Amino acid sequence: MKSNEFFSWVRRRALYIGAGVVGTALVINSFPAITSRKFRNSAELSLKYEHAPPTRSANIERLDGSIQKPFDVLIIGGGATGAGCALDATLRGLDVAIIEKNDFASGTSSRSTKLIHGGVRYLEKAVFGLDLAQLILVYEALRERSIMINQAPHLCSIIPTMLPCYRWWEVPFYYAGLKTYDVVAALSKGTLKNSFAMFSAEAKSEFPTLRPKGPDESDLCGAIIYYDGQQDDARMNLSVALSAAIRGATVCNYMKVVDILRNDDSQACGVKVCDEISGEVHSVYAKSIINATGPLTDDIRKLEDSKAEDIAVPSAGVHIALPGHFTSRSNALIIPKTKDGRVVFMVPWLGHTIAGTTDRIVERTGEPRPTEEDVEFILESVRDYLALDVKRTDVLSVWAGIRPLAKDPNAKNSASILREHSISMGPEGIVTITGGKWTTYRKMAEDTVNFLLSHYQGLARKASKCSTETTQLVGAHGFSPLLKSEIAQSHRDLITSETAKHLARNYGTRATAVLRLVSENAELAERIVPEAPVIAAEVQYCAESEYAERAIDFLTRRTRMAFLNIEQARRSVPKVVELMARVKDWSAERQEQETKEAFRYLQQFTAQ
Repeated sequence: MKSNEFFSWVRRRALYIGAGVVGTALVINSFPAITSRKFRNSAELSLKYEHAPPTRSANIERLDGSIQKPFDVLIIGGGATGAGCALDATLRGLDVAIIEKNDFASGTSSRSTKLIHGGVRYLEKAVFGLDLAQLILVYEALRERSIMINQAPHLCSIIPTMLPCYRWWEVPFYYAGLKTYDVVAALSKGTLKNSFAMFSAEAKSEFPTLRPKGPDESDLCGAIIYYDGQQDDARMNLSVALSAAIRGATVCNYMKVVDILRNDDSQACGVKVCDEISGEVHSVYAKSIINATGPLTDDIRKLEDSKAEDIAVPSAGVHIALPGHFTSRSNALIIPKTKDGRVVFMVPWLGHTIAGTTDRIVERTGEPRPTEEDVEFILESVRDYLALDVKRTDVLSVWAGIRPLAKDPNAKNSASILREHSISMGPEGIVTITGGKWTTYRKMAEDTVNFLLSHYQGLARKASKCSTETTQLVGAHGFSPLLKSEIAQSHRDLITSETAKHLARNYGTRATAVLRLVSENAELAERIVPEAPVIAAEVQYCAESEYAERAIDFLTRRTRMAFLNIEQARRSVPKVVELMARVKDWSAERQEQETKEAFRYLQQFTAQ
């Protein structure tokens, strides 16, 4: 075949494929109801979720009692995957304990781009690289995306994302690509809304800060809008853990594993832990153990087998927080290509703008710090697409997270490593889950528990089938978008409408428990700092009912103050410590210690 005949053949095939994709997409656009998932949520769970979870001290007593009655499953790691495993196994009727070295979501799970997405970039690799594994990953993520939004509608929502086109050919090219994204979502019954194209004038109206000219000064030709999900990652992680606790799991943060306990057959039968709050050491016994420690995966594996090779590749992702006026109120922006070939997102979130991320293999550390080089890379990337000049002084906060990617010895950089998960069993029977992404946390947990049950037949006979797919989380039952208006109306003499919106979004239907404290003591309606909608009652509520043990737990994960504005978070420290001291009965010495630790910890949210 001659070269011109070959290229003609390729063009025809591309035309046929494109026509097929667009045709299928038109059918999907016509019948969106049949491509969306239907959920049946348990009314019985709604009743249970009205109650507060057991206290931390009560949970510690249950850990100590495991010497007489071992847990069915002990999970090490309180991030998204570990909490997901705890909820999954608990709902199956197993006796579950979950322990976390620091606070829930204190690592990777609180430091994402806040998106719930299938991965447009992974779909591109799947299509052009003919990579079935990448396609399966996108399919699963799009399926899980709709499940997550249903699990916690107060914490998760649909977000339109704009992809600007500065070359005429980019409009049909990206349109076909995102229609393929719609098709995969439809096949997985995970359709949210379908993508569409718009002219340049409409794009400028939808996203006023978008540059009319691209990086090479070419004119804006149009844009594609597609839909993904958005979440409050730390609150989502916490809600999964709280839901497990209310359903009967024993949940403890600040419990560091220091050794593995073994039976006479040299198999793991528990762990020795140190309470990082009291300093006391406890022995926790279990019939099976799951290692879901993310970037610390290999630390636990080496307690089991000192010669074990590393299987987790630490990859750093950095984000910056900017004022909200840099994005439109409702649309995210995807920058399709940066100087290193990656994509960068600009996402409106909690009244601010998040921009990121970077991706580079790094040395593992418990408290990652972003660099000025990382910050400048993100700023350079977004400047090319914004009509406003983004200065370094506009950056309100910056943070880094360590992704635990599954090891690929042939990968030269972390962007080429697949985000799928890997499950394995060590020589002493500990099940390890690593890799994956936030969006697929529930499926990862289901796969992990299924894997464990396949090796522990006694537990398998006791366990029921996985039910997390149709289970809503604490705060979701009975939630309505009207809740913020109802709160603003019923408490208009005590709180502002901005605070009402924040409470509804942060706690869902549990916001009534926070407001009950305000009704009992009007002083708790006072804001922590004037610029933020966070009020004093939240500190008391989180310390009593959400396992907030330290001031940094409240400032970084029960609320997101440190992620949004580091200076506001710093100014909040004295007030938060004072309020927590009343609940925890801290001495003056402990208050001083907490204050110093909070200021030290918050240094993570500045570049070095």
